[in-house]
Amino acid sequence: MKIKKKILITIGFPLLIFVALFCFLFFNLAKIPTEAPPQEASSQIALLCTPYPQIQEEIDCPEAVRLALEEYPGRIYKVSKIKQMPNEQIKEGQAIYQSSYLISIKLDKPINIGVIKTIDIELIIDSKNGNIHIFSFR
Repeated sequence: MKIKKKILITIGFPLLIFVALFCFLFFNLAKIPTEAPPQEASSQIALLCTPYPQIQEEIDCPEAVRLALEEYPGRIYKVSKIKQMPNEQIKEGQAIYQSSYLISIKLDKPINIGVIKTIDIELIIDSKNGNIHIFSFR
C-alpha cells in the first residue's frame, strides 16, 4: 500500500503539474491577438486612398501612407489631400500651391514632442518629395 502511494506521488504529482502547465500555456497562447493580415491592411489603405488618384510626378497616396508608417508605425485612420503655400513660393504676385497629404495616425508607441507625450499625430507628407512633418498632435 505504501509503495503504491509512493509511486502515485512520485509519478502522479509531476504529471498533474505538467498537464496543468500545458493547459495553462495552450489556452493563454490561443488568446494572443495576431496582427491584421497584410491584405486587410492594404485594403484599408486602398479604401482611404480611393478619393486621391495618382497624379504624374507626384507621390501617390499609398506611397505617402507607406512613408508615414515607416517613420511613425501605427494605425492610419484618416487621409486627406491638401494644398498649401510655402512661404517662399510666390511668383509675380501669384502664389504657387503645393499638394500634400495630411495623414492621421494612432501610433503603436507614444513619442515625445517637446515635453508632451502623445500617440495621436497628424503628418504632412509633401507629394513632390516625400518630406514628412508633424502637423499636429493630441
